[in-house]
Amino acid sequence: MTDDAGMQDPGPESPPKSTPGTAPAPIDFERTRWSPGLIGFYVSCACVALGATIAAAGYMWFRSIPALVIGIVMTVVSTITCFTTLGAARRH
Repeated sequence: MTDDAGMQDPGPESPPKSTPGTAPAPIDFERTRWSPGLIGFYVSCACVALGATIAAAGYMWFRSIPALVIGIVMTVVSTITCFTTLGAARRH
């Protein structure tokens, strides 16, 4: 349905508009509860990136096989830890 200016009428399913000077209705969402599992999730995800950086930089800049292996192992272990701690964080 269109109005006189040819604009589309939003219909009844659109949210009500707030009047100037009033606060919009609060949005209902779940608050994040910090727990050791959630902190471990963030730390292990950061270690995934750090391990990938060590592996790539160590091999590309220094041709270091030990840095490549250490970075790959760190990335794999941190990825597994990331998923494990995510499960622990969701249980709390």
